[in-house]
Amino acid sequence: MPDDKKNAKVDVKADAKAATKNAAEPADEPEQSELLENVIAVAVVALLVLGVCAYVFHWFPFNQAAAQVSIPDQIFPVTDGANPALGNDSAPVTMVEFADYECSACAAFQRDTFPLIERDYIDTGKVRYVFRDFPLEQIHPYADEAALAAACAEEQGRFWQFHEALFNISDRLSDPAIKALAPQFGLNDSQFEECLSSGRYLDKVRADYVDGINEGGVTATPTFFIDGKRIIGGQPYATFRQALDAALEAKK
Repeated sequence: MPDDKKNAKVDVKADAKAATKNAAEPADEPEQSELLENVIAVAVVALLVLGVCAYVFHWFPFNQAAAQVSIPDQIFPVTDGANPALGNDSAPVTMVEFADYECSACAAFQRDTFPLIERDYIDTGKVRYVFRDFPLEQIHPYADEAALAAACAEEQGRFWQFHEALFNISDRLSDPAIKALAPQFGLNDSQFEECLSSGRYLDKVRADYVDGINEGGVTATPTFFIDGKRIIGGQPYATFRQALDAALEAKK
């Protein structure tokens, strides 16, 4: 009998221990679930912060955000760099644009504003317009190749057609998309391909970029110079009209 009592006490203790263990185990699950929820919440917040930073970095420093006209009296010694030009060579006013073919603000200017400037000022002999490359390769992986392709098209007398077509596909530039434009304008494919692969106009594109920084303090695209007076960003037509009219009036 004593042994039975002893065994009974042991069994009771073992049962109590097992009951205590079983009672404690379910309590761990909410803690683990709460910890997992906290980790997920932190990860979501981190991704949102990174997304906002990426958006700001992509759009604000390099495109049209905070676009503004420079100090009116400031004149920059910007040259045309022997680049493609439209209009009368003896036009009283020269307008130079530094742009990137993969820049959305540049494409918007080309689509919405440039045709009005061309109609009212370039075609009428009042303004000579010069295009210069300023590829922002840090954020636009195909900007360099697009600029080279335009230079290769110029080699075959099709710069302006190719130039406009590049801006029309600015939001979907790629190697195949750029090369697919060549047949549309009757370019010799083998000559165009050889020109691209040789990279012989890379120095010209780089020179435009360096001149933009050194001559005009360019940091964003598009940036314009009207007889040396700088306009930054994709401004509305009224802004360019005011600046062009003022430049023409100053020549009288």
